[in-house]
Amino acid sequence: MHCSTCGFDNPAGFDYCGKCGQPVAAPVGPARRPTPQSAEQQLEILRSYIPQHLAEKIRVMRGRIDGERRNVTVVFADIAGFTAMAELLDPEDVRAIT
Repeated sequence: MHCSTCGFDNPAGFDYCGKCGQPVAAPVGPARRPTPQSAEQQLEILRSYIPQHLAEKIRVMRGRIDGERRNVTVVFADIAGFTAMAELLDPEDVRAIT
């Protein structure tokens, strides 16, 4: 399949482009409109992606959730040689070792 981002011709079975790492979408047929979902179905989908308490807060607030300010600590680690190694590997292999 051809990558829509860089045009690379990927072998069958690649989930990500072997050249640029972008997701490779399977060929699709004619565009279809998404099936409408009830509010409860939408909430169930949301619960599968975020913690239960946040899904419930969104349901109660009907999407009117204010942000909050917090003090956080961020840790950044630079691994020597990682970029050079990652350029030689398939994206799925890089993900498996990180």
